[in-house]
Amino acid sequence: MGSVTFALASWGAAAAGLAQPAGSTAIAATPGAVTVEPIECWWRTTTGAVRVGELFTLVLTCSVVETASTTVVPDRSRLDPGVLQVPPFEVVRGTQGNDVQTDTRRFLQYEYTLRYLGEDFGKDVGLPPLTISYRVQSRMQQDAAVEGRERQYILPARMIRILSLVPAVATDIRDQPGDTFREIEGRRFRANVLRVIAGFLYVAGALVVVSGFTRVVRRRRPLNPAAVTLASDGAILRRVSEELGEVRRLRGFEGWTDSLAARALAALRIVAAYAGSHPVTQVRGDDIKPSDGQLVVSGRWPRRHAALVSASVTSKRTVVSGVPPSPSAMAGPSEAPSAKTESRTSGAGRAADLEGAMSRLASKAYGRDAGAVNDADLDEALDVGARAADRSRRERTWRATKLRAMATAARLSAFAHRASDGPGTTGGVTRS
Repeated sequence: MGSVTFALASWGAAAAGLAQPAGSTAIAATPGAVTVEPIECWWRTTTGAVRVGELFTLVLTCSVVETASTTVVPDRSRLDPGVLQVPPFEVVRGTQGNDVQTDTRRFLQYEYTLRYLGEDFGKDVGLPPLTISYRVQSRMQQDAAVEGRERQYILPARMIRILSLVPAVATDIRDQPGDTFREIEGRRFRANVLRVIAGFLYVAGALVVVSGFTRVVRRRRPLNPAAVTLASDGAILRRVSEELGEVRRLRGFEGWTDSLAARALAALRIVAAYAGSHPVTQVRGDDIKPSDGQLVVSGRWPRRHAALVSASVTSKRTVVSGVPPSPSAMAGPSEAPSAKTESRTSGAGRAADLEGAMSRLASKAYGRDAGAVNDADLDEALDVGARAADRSRRERTWRATKLRAMATAARLSAFAHRASDGPGTTGGVTRS
């Protein structure tokens, strides 16, 4: 290892040329050994000739003594790439390598990237001499270190040839592009990918704009309240049944009151609208207190907006299309039958029962002689409304709707078959 150190020091001294330690003396690395210089430095460049603005690398290497008894400590702060100045060259950047240590030496190395920005074309310009400060620390027998005074090591200048801006054989001053086929193909592929992504983003943006415009148009366009569907028919009829059940429960506690009769009448109006195929009014009722005649029904998933449902059907209005009001509905409350009527299966009979029930409840809720309506008639009206609500809800289930559609299709098919047989056949259509 000592021979390797001696060889590195000898090569460094040769490369340094006129490198001279200013005010330094040789020291012995170990007792009885030959004396060596405390510090030796040399530098080299990656090229001997550069053009103006061309980047090149300067490598600075130093070898310092480091033994058990003696340590040479150079001032590294002045060798930092951000501090080092070598005019007329500019230090663009630099790095410091890891130290290499032997038995008696420590090797330091720095790499600097330089460029020349002057105007001396075709001349030799020298790197200025570099002064490196250091101190020698000696250890005594009691492990106490004694540091000597500051000394300097001067690295001699190094000449660099400055060429012209362009070679002498150049016919123009235009730089040739350095792109290869691979780089061009890579950029083309990246451009195609970005173009596809831009197309997708454009389509997505257009869809967002169209969706926003549609929402604005829908908000500005007046909607028919009867055409708005916030809750399904089944949900509304279930809510009507719940409301009639609540009225029945309160009637058992406090008896029939005007407000209780009004609640039952509002529910029966909705049932009558469904029985007569009339539309019900649905309005959004989020955080809105319902008024008289309105029921709060939970909306459809996923919006779940509460709906205020009401109907404008009255006892004086025809409940089923083509069926006039019954005489009992047209009569006054005193003339209304007080006993329970027999069950009726026809549409006209159910309509008459529903009209009578609505008439009695309206007389109790809003009539001048509300006391003339006895509780038995009101209980019967409540039962009629509950049965009508259950019947309407069953008729609007998915299974019942499909069965009605199948029955209608079967009747139309049979009618078309009989019509195609012509006159003279059973059930055929005769023409005069």
